[in-house]
Amino acid sequence: MQTPAVAAYAIKLFHRAGVPQEALQFLLGSGSKVGKILIPDHRISGIAFTGSTATALIINRQLANRPGRPIPFIAETGGQNCMIVDSSALPEQVVDDIISSAFLSAGQRCSALRVLFIQQDIADQVLVMLSGAMASINVGNPKHLATDLGPVIDMDAKHTLDAHIDRMTSEATLIAKVELNATCANGSFVAPHVFEIDSLDQLSEEVFGPVLHVIRYSADQLQKVIKQINDTRYGLTLGIHSRIEAFADTVFRNTIAGNVYINRNMVGAVVGVNPFGGRGLSGTGPKAGGPNYLFRYSSAIHHQPEIKDAPIFNLRAQTKSSHKIDKVALASKAIHHWQSISIEQRLNILLKTYEVPLLNPQIQAVVLKKMAAPIELPGPTGESNQLSVHGRGVMLLLIRETDPFEDAVKQIGSALLCGCSLIIASDESLESKLSNIIDSYIKNGLPKNLLILASLNQAMDLIQHADIAGIIANTAETNSQPLRQIIASRNGSIIPLIEWPKNDLGYHYHWLLWFLSERTRTENLVARGGNTQLFNLTE
Repeated sequence: MQTPAVAAYAIKLFHRAGVPQEALQFLLGSGSKVGKILIPDHRISGIAFTGSTATALIINRQLANRPGRPIPFIAETGGQNCMIVDSSALPEQVVDDIISSAFLSAGQRCSALRVLFIQQDIADQVLVMLSGAMASINVGNPKHLATDLGPVIDMDAKHTLDAHIDRMTSEATLIAKVELNATCANGSFVAPHVFEIDSLDQLSEEVFGPVLHVIRYSADQLQKVIKQINDTRYGLTLGIHSRIEAFADTVFRNTIAGNVYINRNMVGAVVGVNPFGGRGLSGTGPKAGGPNYLFRYSSAIHHQPEIKDAPIFNLRAQTKSSHKIDKVALASKAIHHWQSISIEQRLNILLKTYEVPLLNPQIQAVVLKKMAAPIELPGPTGESNQLSVHGRGVMLLLIRETDPFEDAVKQIGSALLCGCSLIIASDESLESKLSNIIDSYIKNGLPKNLLILASLNQAMDLIQHADIAGIIANTAETNSQPLRQIIASRNGSIIPLIEWPKNDLGYHYHWLLWFLSERTRTENLVARGGNTQLFNLTE
């Protein structure tokens, strides 16, 4: 543990506020050693983790080795956080937000800016202003009021950052750096640096410190910029600076970051105002400080069967398929149009396809309310804060011959309702019935390639595909350990095993959240010329 004093004091405050000591305990020690003891223990029923993506993968694989059913695991991990600036942005505001986003807290916030994409029309002007602003930054002992930036967390972090700076000095163009004074000779101080690079490909991992990388782009290269960002598969924070609303909307719509900040800095998320958490390689969700976080650690009150004697959910041996990539790519492409369709239109297609309603009226009303439009969150005057939910992406549905077919029908409908596409891997005996369902959906208006059939023999191969965002299976009354081990062996993002509820008590909106991921959009409304919210204020 690198910051034990902070953690110890936080626990002390909870105890002082009345939380019983036996209910909240503080274990000080190496994360790997403590985790090795706690994670396999059957008395641990949930895990919340903040740290590196690599460590989150290790924890996920350790959890997969536990027999029985999965337990909740919420991970908030790293990112390759970018800011996109177009030529309409105000240079003075851009520079101010770059300084605070990239360098405050010595660049050691998980939300900090790492890569600046700036339109070449204003790049020279902004970079000259940035160099001038950096000249006034004072690095030193944080106890002095004149200090702007303190040290990085420890000497290991300093050595890693110094090595990266040395590499960038030889491979990139130095734009500006802060000169350290004599008081920084002893300690883990790192001077803020700005380097210009050609592509995100030059950065193999997140650089966790006060080092900013700049990439110029032309106006006709915006889609290439977006592709570069999405190809990292990280999705923690993203900054946008533009006075053109359509530009900001385009970038937001086509990127995956969990927290998007428009015309302001990218750090300093506030609980209840900016629910925080990433997507893809940057986290599992739900967002901390948001309305759905606590539900991940809760469940409906009903009898849980003893898992020790439960049958094992297993998959047959892998069969290589040349069609795997084509199927996932088709489903991934089809999803963009489907997610642009309103929840009311999606529900209408489902109602026309099903002979009986998928949802009871009460749940249907909740779903429509929660998913129809973003939630408006409180915030300071002149700032808009919205939380929206979106389909996770391409889901893989596993259907065995012994699974109730009516469950499979509802699983398909649930995923579609939430804005997902599906690869349906089933026994060959079910192929004809599933084909009829797909044809019926398409006849009632479902876009093609949202539902694609595959063989259950291909499931292990499909699970490894980077674009698969979740696995759906009837594992609630089985020992899912073998399946979870296969899912956890992935090298990409951590994806959930979504267990179908055993009864109607478990089928509710908060269960549907497994099919959804959250995004927060925070926008400085004043930057485009004024705060129109003031026109709507009443006494």
